[in-house]
Amino acid sequence: MARPKIIPTYATDATLTGGAEVGLSTRLDQSAVRAQGVYQDHRIGARFLAFILGMIGDWLGFLSSLDLIFQMVAWNFFGSTQISSGIIWIPEAASGGLGSWFLFGGVSAPAPTNGRLPSSTPNGALCNVNGASYPFNTWAVSAVNADGSICIGAGATSGGNTVIARSTDFAVNFTSRNVDVGFAFNVLQIVFSGNFVLTTAAAFNVRTPIWVSSDGLTWTNITNPTGVTAASTITKLFAGSNGEICLITSDNKMCVSTNGGTTWTAAVAAPITGVIKGAYTSTYGWLLIGTTQVAKTLTLSTPSYTLTSPFGSGKAVDIESDGVSRYLVAHTDTASRAPGPGVQICDDGTNWRFVRFSADIGTDYQPKQVRYNGYQWAVLGAPTVASNGYAVWLTPQMR
Repeated sequence: MARPKIIPTYATDATLTGGAEVGLSTRLDQSAVRAQGVYQDHRIGARFLAFILGMIGDWLGFLSSLDLIFQMVAWNFFGSTQISSGIIWIPEAASGGLGSWFLFGGVSAPAPTNGRLPSSTPNGALCNVNGASYPFNTWAVSAVNADGSICIGAGATSGGNTVIARSTDFAVNFTSRNVDVGFAFNVLQIVFSGNFVLTTAAAFNVRTPIWVSSDGLTWTNITNPTGVTAASTITKLFAGSNGEICLITSDNKMCVSTNGGTTWTAAVAAPITGVIKGAYTSTYGWLLIGTTQVAKTLTLSTPSYTLTSPFGSGKAVDIESDGVSRYLVAHTDTASRAPGPGVQICDDGTNWRFVRFSADIGTDYQPKQVRYNGYQWAVLGAPTVASNGYAVWLTPQMR
């Protein structure tokens, strides 16, 4: 269930300004009837009703302000010798399952060590998936379609060739397919927004760096957008629930697609420098985060930006939204919330508040990614001490 957009506040004024009871308090607590409640044929006074409705609104507001990030469960996975690159959510809707968090490893010979973590048992042991049978030894990026029936990973073989790994059983088993994206491994990002969209780190004048697939099997090389600088490369790629996909180039240009990556708008200057990522909600639109600024706009295809500077230079590393009204930013500011870093939360599209997630497995973790699956937040934490393994923080499930 999605987070409601409004809190039903009621009778928030101290006194009545009209009616027969003008000047009296808006709320009247009839404590004498609490024990037995309202009985048949008993008339409920207007101010008593206002008291009840007002208290309901007050409690909902209070409970909404209690951020579940404070209740995140922290746990290690894979021990101290493994390194993970990222985390995505696999809905498993097609099988009727609750879904799983899928964590994919970036450095682990002879193959990346990946695993699936069912959200129903967040403290359970994280199991390896396929082990050394993966078709490549470096797993870089991953994406999943809307119902979880297709999961795509992109990586490289030991010889540096780019390979797409495809799973149709919720990331348990993968089959491989070579994709000619360059002379060596240079996959950059992959997202799903109607299609799977894959970008590479090749310069626009060397190789066309955008690839699109509806099923993860057949990949089409997309013509470069107009207006891009020939020698520039794609540095960021992200998608919103409104169907817009955004790419950022190395010279701070941006292009937008509204049809699953098939065509792109002409490149224009990005509204802020150093765009890290963007997230979209239906209430407030897009927030793009940069090294020091945030750019807000309802849509990217026809933008009207407002700019703010809530972050210290280079502190924000990732942003995610619940799709409705809340944004979370993974943050590496250890000075403000020592020990350990945390996240910043925005519930109105403008104002941010700092919340440190639990550091009960150590105080040296930097947040790497923040994700949301519709009812649960996850933060992937990277160790600053090489001997420590990565960690995941999960909020309680809200459904």
